[in-house]
Amino acid sequence: MFWPGWQTEVAALGMRSVITMWPPLFSKESAENVAGTTRSAVPLRDQLSFQVDFAGQFGLAAPGPLGEV
Repeated sequence: MFWPGWQTEVAALGMRSVITMWPPLFSKESAENVAGTTRSAVPLRDQLSFQVDFAGQFGLAAPGPLGEV
């Protein structure tokens, strides 16, 4: 999923940063209007931690070992 200006936002990231979005990309709202999401750069470690926590809350398997980031 891309939004206007995504290349500029991504180019500004460091090697250990990612863009997080709210509402999340898997939500209906985001799928309908990804350009309308709130985006911010966060450390990759924080995003992975969020994903593991989210999976646990919904009884899903953890994403697996990803190594040290």
